[in-house]
Amino acid sequence: MKIVINEKVDLQKWTGFIKQSTFSSPFQTPEFFNFFNSIDGFSANVFAVEENNVYNALVVVTVQKEKGMKGFFSRRGIIYGGPLVKQNHSLALANLLEEIFTYYRKKLIYIEIRNYFDFSGYRNIFENISFKYNPHLNVQLSIGDRSFKDILTKMKYNRRREINISYKEGASVKFASDIEEV
Repeated sequence: MKIVINEKVDLQKWTGFIKQSTFSSPFQTPEFFNFFNSIDGFSANVFAVEENNVYNALVVVTVQKEKGMKGFFSRRGIIYGGPLVKQNHSLALANLLEEIFTYYRKKLIYIEIRNYFDFSGYRNIFENISFKYNPHLNVQLSIGDRSFKDILTKMKYNRRREINISYKEGASVKFASDIEEV
């Protein structure tokens, strides 16, 4: 098992891994990696665990910081979507997270993983590497038999504002007729 970083990550293996991973998201793609590296003040690194000529775990870590002195105190790494990991490859994920932790130890003030999938089966791995595991939902709001206006009043101001702007721009809401539509 070996860990490869950035230009040593094979593009063909990377894209193949994305196609077969149950944790795939646009944030772990080569396109996102290249896009993030093209923006001033931002950068990204890609790490992969390779075994028997295939990747078993991969992650794109984005690095963000402000300019000037404030930048020194705001250096942070964010892993959008969470890591890619093959089923039953916990050791690969543990090695990947350990490598990331070591690589950024003195470069960033923190690393945050914004999971878009259920990684609860890997919770002990995250915690063993010193990550705090917090299950998270973007919006959790019981809507039952409430009116649209009542639902909006239960949301934070910024979320209400975003929804209202979306409607003004032409967004609409409709009920899905089946799971395919969702």
